[in-house]
Amino acid sequence: MMRRGPLADNPIEALLDAAAQERIGGVIELHGVIEGQVYLVEGEVYLVDLVDRPPLERRLLEAGLLTEEQIARHTEPGDEGPYLALALDTDGSIDEHAISDWLFDLTAGTLAQFIDVREGEYELDPYGSHPAGILASWTAAEVFERARAIQIENARRAEAERAEAERIEAERKAEIERREAEQRADAERARAAQAERADADQPEGRSEDRPAQTDRSTEATGAPGEAPGDHAGGAASGGERADLPPPAPSGVEDHAAENSQVLIVTSDAVPEGTDRIELTPIEWRVVVLAARGMSLADLARRLNADRDEVGGVVTELSARGLLATVG
Repeated sequence: MMRRGPLADNPIEALLDAAAQERIGGVIELHGVIEGQVYLVEGEVYLVDLVDRPPLERRLLEAGLLTEEQIARHTEPGDEGPYLALALDTDGSIDEHAISDWLFDLTAGTLAQFIDVREGEYELDPYGSHPAGILASWTAAEVFERARAIQIENARRAEAERAEAERIEAERKAEIERREAEQRADAERARAAQAERADADQPEGRSEDRPAQTDRSTEATGAPGEAPGDHAGGAASGGERADLPPPAPSGVEDHAAENSQVLIVTSDAVPEGTDRIELTPIEWRVVVLAARGMSLADLARRLNADRDEVGGVVTELSARGLLATVG
């Protein structure tokens, strides 16, 4: 096997196959997208690791396979760490098989990251070794078999995690849509309830309920079937008559007077371009009461107002073509 070269020409699979055939020992340094080392002994693999990982004994401590006491017991002063190869041979309190199984999965899992990598370079140091020593070793075929199984496991796990993430996202969106639908329904119910309250609060006979348009189809001033002279006041000057509402039940004028904006419908005396006329409460009551046949004196008494004041209102309404002459 060449001492160095590009991974594009010699991927990790080819390197370990050559190392097995040539029974190579040492360390293969891998440089590129992933930085790591492959430790070899007579063509077998005893560790594959990544650069800048914590010391091996620290990871074994975190895995519960070594204790602080065991690490201290087998670390000589000045050493970077314990020589674990000797510790496994001399210390019966250390579970050698558990450590071997853990190292096998660590080695295969790290090797799985280098499979199919074609970017970068490799360099063989035939004299290199791991400071912890050789704890166990496996053939390249064994490590590759486990590495590919780990690849499949990782792919399945990633797919399961992706599917779970999609499920959670779908549930989140469905919950948002459900809440938005509930909010829209609540808003619709609130609008409907508001409309019902508005209808219930609107006084009977309010002018908004009258058609907002000019009606020129009725004759003179009365309801259908009434003679032109049935309402008080007779004919207006020039033969024009105001089309006033029919006599209303007692008290209607009081309700109607609450609105100053009312619709006056006339037959042929409508001011040009007008179909909606604003009246003050007293003007509206004068129109309604005059339609009942009340005289000016009657209007003044009913409205509890000065006769001259009422007369002024009548004159103004007549001038606007909204009221016939009041007796």
